[in-house]
Amino acid sequence: MTASLAAPFSVSFNTGAGDTTAPTVVQTRPANLSLGLEWEPIVVFFSENMNPDTILPAAVRVFDETAGDSQVEVHLYKDWVAEDGARSKIEIDRAFAQGGRWQAGHTYRVELAQSIADLAGNPLASAQVFRFTVASWPNTPPMMMGEGDTLAYRQADGRVTLDLVVPAGSTTGGTLAVSVMDMTQSGKSWLNLVQDGGEYVYTTPVGGNEGLNSGPHQLHITVTDPSNGQTRMLLWTIHVFDAVPVLTGGPADQATGVSLQPGFNFTTTGITGAAFYMLAITDATSGDMVFQRPIAPNGEASYSVQVPPSQALAPNTAYRWAVAAFDSLGWPVGQALSVERGFTTGSGIDWALVLPSRGGWRSILGR
Repeated sequence: MTASLAAPFSVSFNTGAGDTTAPTVVQTRPANLSLGLEWEPIVVFFSENMNPDTILPAAVRVFDETAGDSQVEVHLYKDWVAEDGARSKIEIDRAFAQGGRWQAGHTYRVELAQSIADLAGNPLASAQVFRFTVASWPNTPPMMMGEGDTLAYRQADGRVTLDLVVPAGSTTGGTLAVSVMDMTQSGKSWLNLVQDGGEYVYTTPVGGNEGLNSGPHQLHITVTDPSNGQTRMLLWTIHVFDAVPVLTGGPADQATGVSLQPGFNFTTTGITGAAFYMLAITDATSGDMVFQRPIAPNGEASYSVQVPPSQALAPNTAYRWAVAAFDSLGWPVGQALSVERGFTTGSGIDWALVLPSRGGWRSILGR
């Protein structure tokens, strides 16, 4: 016996509008009306990931205003990081056919067409124009050699620590003055970063706590060359997690006789902003990484990882393991760290590696 609806029934719904926000240019290097270097590329930072198909030579043009406003041939390098729009950028180099560098004493105008769009198809709110003049020796600004590896760390005990790394160098051979100000949380700043090779570095002292609020923080980095007073500035974003992964299963701390293929469990404790998790096992003596497994969040509150036979651990060896959360798949600027536990494997034999193959058994048994 079958039954049918007494009357037709229908449901309708509307989807949301999606991303309708126009992307913006958040920073250029050189900054508008500032000094640039002959060999340094022009860098344009966008507010979000951009559609590379819209970043075309016709949409990114450079003119030499000192040389009769002639257009300059350039090369475009599109460098953006998935799920990491705060550092989406393009670099503009002068074409090798024109010497590969900007001309000292010349002023250049950079024009970005409004047609440059984000991944949702939203174009720039308006066309963008900025100018810079190429410095003449010795009035040259400091070099910015990259965007660095600055990260904020949420520790298992709740502290927030920070590694500030500013790759910069003096064009006059001197020592730079580097300072960082937090534009998001009032009163936070870090002065006189210590030179370490070609980088200027600050690391939170052991046991210290930066006291940063959860969420993104925009940092304003200022690099000054005291020898000529020239300054470079850079905006940078870090991410402070609100919680850390919690280890809920696996070898207890300092356990012995542990399997060569141990299993591990952890919970996310409601962490927000995690792009992926990483479970890592290191050799307790050398510190070398011996096993790592990335885990993509799928909405679950807990996750499990098992060391496979092909990556079985060594017998009678001390290891340490922990889980970290990262805010980005490509260029993380925030990390949350679980507690770290240690364990030692037993002398168990990995029979899959020791026993003969099926063919070997037949040979031994004469079958």
